Amino acid sequence: YPSIFDIIMRYRTTDGKYKKVATQILPSFLTGVDVNYNQSGMSFHSDGRPQEASLTLNFTEERTLDKFDVAERGY
Repeated sequence: YPSIFDIIMRYRTTDGKYKKVATQILPSFLTGVDVNYNQSGMSFHSDGRPQEASLTLNFTEERTLDKFDVAERGY
């Protein structure tokens, strides 16, 4: 406790391969969650569910990057 997340940012190309989007992220802890319902207006589905939901997750890396991480490990 708390759980550690391994975050990988990548996307799938049209040929099915994965490509990196950004630099690597060290293992991280979830430090904050924010949910916003119907941010742009107060419309709901007929059953009462919101039309839109926005989810924000905040993470903090478990330690500070150092020169070795950047030069040798590719962070």
